[in-house]
Amino acid sequence: MGIEAIRSSTQGLIAKMIVGAIIIVFALFGFGSITTFLAPVPKVASVGGNDVTQQEMELAVERSRQVMLARGLPVEEDRLRSGVLDSLINRQVLINQANDLDLAFSDASTDKQILTTEAFQVEGQFDAERFRQIIRNMGYQPLSYRQELQTDMKVQQLTAALSQTAFLTEKEARGISSLAQQVRDLAYVLITRDKLRDSITTTPAQLEDYYNANLSDFQTDETVDLSYIELRKDSLLSEVEVNEVEIRAQYEDRSTSYTRAERRRSSHILVAISDEVTGAQAKAKADDLHRKVLAGESFETLAKEHSDDPGSAVNGGDLGFQDAGVFVTEFEATLANLADGDVSTPVLSDFGYHIIKLTGVEVATVTPFEEVRDRIDADVREIKAEDLFVERSARLAEIAFEAPDLRDPSVSLDLTIKTTGHVGRNNAHPVAGAPAVMEAAYLPDLLTDGNNSNLIEITPDHHVVVRVTGHSPSVQRSLAEVEALIADRIRDEKAADDALAQAVEIERMLKSGSITRFVADQFGVEWKVIAGATRSQGGVDRQVIERAFQLARPAEGGKSVGHIGLANGDAAVVTVTGIQSTDPVSVPWTELQTLARALASRSGANDRTEYQADIVTQADVSRTAAED
Repeated sequence: MGIEAIRSSTQGLIAKMIVGAIIIVFALFGFGSITTFLAPVPKVASVGGNDVTQQEMELAVERSRQVMLARGLPVEEDRLRSGVLDSLINRQVLINQANDLDLAFSDASTDKQILTTEAFQVEGQFDAERFRQIIRNMGYQPLSYRQELQTDMKVQQLTAALSQTAFLTEKEARGISSLAQQVRDLAYVLITRDKLRDSITTTPAQLEDYYNANLSDFQTDETVDLSYIELRKDSLLSEVEVNEVEIRAQYEDRSTSYTRAERRRSSHILVAISDEVTGAQAKAKADDLHRKVLAGESFETLAKEHSDDPGSAVNGGDLGFQDAGVFVTEFEATLANLADGDVSTPVLSDFGYHIIKLTGVEVATVTPFEEVRDRIDADVREIKAEDLFVERSARLAEIAFEAPDLRDPSVSLDLTIKTTGHVGRNNAHPVAGAPAVMEAAYLPDLLTDGNNSNLIEITPDHHVVVRVTGHSPSVQRSLAEVEALIADRIRDEKAADDALAQAVEIERMLKSGSITRFVADQFGVEWKVIAGATRSQGGVDRQVIERAFQLARPAEGGKSVGHIGLANGDAAVVTVTGIQSTDPVSVPWTELQTLARALASRSGANDRTEYQADIVTQADVSRTAAED
């Protein structure tokens, strides 16, 4: 990273500490694998001249798939891949736009973001091993994760410029609040579909016409019967043997993980050297502050009043407990030679003069073997089970490829042959429900030729080989089989149409001057009256309430009338006879500010969505055959 540039633009010691810490992380764990830039990289799309690669696509698809599986959601492969590709294209459009606007997110800010991410911390402190483990599970190396985060933060600047700048005036907020608290006196009648459907009859011609017009609705699901053998890593743990020598050796190999080096807590007062303050002036001021500390004045008070490091000055100069090597060399050397409570003479660094006070020492500690033995034992078993899992997976793939059925691999690896029964393309079976399994099952190699599948990875720790033992293709059901179903559909649709027609007629009669009681008797319905109904009124169909609040304010002594077809096939007629609104100026502004912020946030989100849709529409996007 641009260390010299960071140094020239950084004014506080805390920022340099952050940069130093993240440099250590990358120095320890590397910057990721170096890949050749000469080999052609397959792409799935190009956005304004920037490629979306096949590798990016596959990583994003797998991450999305794992999230959906973890939430128990069905995975439809085509829809998943299409959605992921759209998301990657939209993201690249935003990246291009951010680059065109010369937006940037500094290395120092990116490193700070990583160090302060709670997911990477243990007991409130950044943990390098946890950081590496989490990003590895996400498919990143430290450098690639850092670059990805930096890009995301840059894009967030662009979207935040839209979403966080929306606002509502006090007048607008008061008007919306008044509307939200409005109540209405209303009445409504329901014309139910079920009441009408019993009187509807169907003819053979109607049934046949409906059947012919909707043939695809009356096909059986295509299903397969699968046999399979599965290999799970967790099932191999019981076969693993671990001895005390191995556990002890692992402890020794990981000794640094169980050793906490000495940490020192310090405070400092910084007198910075700048264009306005010469080195001599800074030295004179530092010497004066040092004399005051020795004379008994409060170090914390002097730091708050005089330190040029704003990050620590507010805390009386406190820098907290830190490992050795975090601060600049001059600071570190002085701090290492202080006893608890000692205050140094002014120390010169690139930032200026520091007066350093040692306020605490945490001695180096080593976690005893006995305390971590069980954890190491579990780790060693996990490692051995992983090795065994890889070995047996390779063996399973080899035997299954050569075998005419699943019997040989089952016997050779002592695995049980299991069956799924009839399963379609969308099912919840723990094995057949995996998209990769169903994709393989319908390949000609399995479906027609009767071969075993290749080794299929359901998860990294769960592998299977499947075989199709039965196949029921989708077939057209005869009219005779579905006559009853079609008759019900026709009656339901006709009853819904009749209910809506009655609602339209009731509305017409009321607007023509018919009284509500007469209309109710005419159609055999009953009016239900609600005085002072709110927008969140309970006990009433949501669509009825929404329709009531859409109607215009009625004339004095009159009523507004409207109808609506409901989602369940019923219909309703709604009347409003009175509207009461709160006085917009009666609510204190302090009570409306939360509403105003929420509405402004929603407005900003809409602005962002519209902006993104607009630039995506205008972008030069081409999708390649790689994804097809």
